[in-house]
Amino acid sequence: MAERSLSAVFQLRRAVSATQDADVLGLWEASHPAPTPTEVSFGGPGADIPRPRAELDMPEWQVSLPEDPALAVASLLDAEATLDASRRALPDAVDRLDAFVRAPADVLAFDLAAGRPQGRRPEAELALLLRQPQPADELVFATGQPLTEAWGRVGRQFQVFMDRLTTAVAPGVSVKTYLGDQCRGWTVIRWSGALDNLRPHGSGADEMALHERALELVLASRATLMRTFSLAVRGAAVLATAGATPIGPLLALPAAWKLIDDVQAEFRGSRAGVPAISEG
Repeated sequence: MAERSLSAVFQLRRAVSATQDADVLGLWEASHPAPTPTEVSFGGPGADIPRPRAELDMPEWQVSLPEDPALAVASLLDAEATLDASRRALPDAVDRLDAFVRAPADVLAFDLAAGRPQGRRPEAELALLLRQPQPADELVFATGQPLTEAWGRVGRQFQVFMDRLTTAVAPGVSVKTYLGDQCRGWTVIRWSGALDNLRPHGSGADEMALHERALELVLASRATLMRTFSLAVRGAAVLATAGATPIGPLLALPAAWKLIDDVQAEFRGSRAGVPAISEG
C-alpha cells in the first residue's frame, strides 16, 4: 500500500461545548502527520471504487462528526456559528483599530480607571505592547536583534498564523467528512478548478447534505483566513503611519494582526458565554 505525506491536516474540533479555542479561527486543529496510507475506508466491505488523487502538498481538512444524525447537525451548526463569529469580528476590529490609533494612551487609561485587569481588552493589550521597547525595523531585519519578551511572543504567534495561512490556502484542497469512524464523503478541488467527489454506495441525501455543508465550512474558513490577513496588512499600514503609534512596518504587521485575532477571540467568547482572555 503506497504512502503519502500530507502537507497538513486541519481537523474540526470535536466538542460542541468546547471552551478551548482551537488554533485556526477557534475552529480547526492543525497538525503535520506522519505518512499515511492512500486508501480510505468508506465502510462498505469489498467496495472497489476509484479514489480521488490528492496531491502531496495539498492540505486535508477533516470534518469529524458524531454518527448520530441529530448530533452531527448540531456539531455543524456550532462550527458554522463559530466561524460566523470570527467573520463578524473583522469589520469591528478594523473600526476599533482606527479608533485606537487616534488615542492609544487613552484606551489603556480608560481600562485601568474602570478597574479592568491590564491586557483584558484587545485595545489595552495593544497599548501595553506598544509601550514595550522595540528595536528599529532595520536592526531587526539586518542584524536579527532579539526582541523583548512581549514582542517575541507576538512575533511567534504571528508566525504560527502565517504558517497556518500559507498551508490552508494552498491551490488545492482535500475535504473529508466522517460520521463516527467512517468517511462518508470526500471532495478534492484542484488548482485548475477540477473537482472530484466520492461517496460510498448507499449513502443517503442527508449524508451528502452534511458533506456539502462541511465543504462550504472549509471554503469559508479559507476565505476568512485570507480576509484576516488582508485586514492585518491594512491595519499595519495604519499603525505605521499614525503619529500616535510610532512603530515600524515589520513590527506593525504582527501588532495589527494581534488586535484582530484578539477581537475575533472576543466575539467567539461572547457567543459561547466565555470571557475572552488573551494569552498576551
